[in-house]
Amino acid sequence: MMGALVCKWTTIDIPIVVTKIEGKTTTVQNILDSVMPGLLALILTLFVSWLLKKGVNPLLIIVVIFIIGILGKYLGFLK
Repeated sequence: MMGALVCKWTTIDIPIVVTKIEGKTTTVQNILDSVMPGLLALILTLFVSWLLKKGVNPLLIIVVIFIIGILGKYLGFLK
């Protein structure tokens, strides 16, 4: 159940351009989606689960994810 919800509700988009050939732009997200759609969401979920098992405070995890998201949008490595 958790895997289905993660894939449906979590989106991570990395708009960093890798190549631009003849008007076709390839981004990091395009490459990751060609390997496995939702791969970054799965990695984030497994990492958060691992942190929770290690005893890290859930509020700290949420705050760090928010900070990374805001900084990522501001600096341009997250969309």
